Amino acid sequence: MKQRNGILSSSRDGRSQIDKNLLDSWDEALAGPGTRILWNRLRYTEMMKEELPQGLFGTDMLKMHYVSTVPTEGSDAPPQIERRFRERLLQTRENDLRTGFTSAGPHRDDLKLYVNGKSLADFGSAGQQRSNLLALYFSQMEIHRKIHGYYPIFLVDDAEAELDHQRLHTFLNYLSQRTQVFLTSAKEFLLSAVPQDTRVFSVKSGVVNPAN
Repeated sequence: MKQRNGILSSSRDGRSQIDKNLLDSWDEALAGPGTRILWNRLRYTEMMKEELPQGLFGTDMLKMHYVSTVPTEGSDAPPQIERRFRERLLQTRENDLRTGFTSAGPHRDDLKLYVNGKSLADFGSAGQQRSNLLALYFSQMEIHRKIHGYYPIFLVDDAEAELDHQRLHTFLNYLSQRTQVFLTSAKEFLLSAVPQDTRVFSVKSGVVNPAN
């Protein structure tokens, strides 16, 4: 990517003439690894969709869609995506030469989230955005368990800054039923939201002690 962008940038700034053969070679170098990244992302996104917890924080229904700069509809194998990736690099070449950077590839892709049919980024409240992003972590946690046979440990810092008390209670209760959680906070009121079987420690002057 750096080499291709370097050629594009040099051509745009007039520092050198475009060497199309050299640009073709970097297109080819991008196509293979880029396809593997894109293919694995598409597969992982489908796995996340299957594991998304719905209704955990109320009635919100969370959906996701992987938006790619390379057409993937109807592609059921990496060779098809790789062919389309090469085609897309050629289609966008003139625009890339004007802008000085590569506009097609997994580095330009995005994961769009929707709550109740509307864009989470554009229409979701602050609470909805935070809680539904947590749902993404939960789906990844389930995928980890399926692949490795156990849940990952969760490390949570300053959770009260991101969640109200009810969402925080739901969040911690969900995790406590599945895996071990390390939660840190400088606010004692957070203790009222943690499950009763939680062990609490205080840190003072760099020394860790069981809390009274």
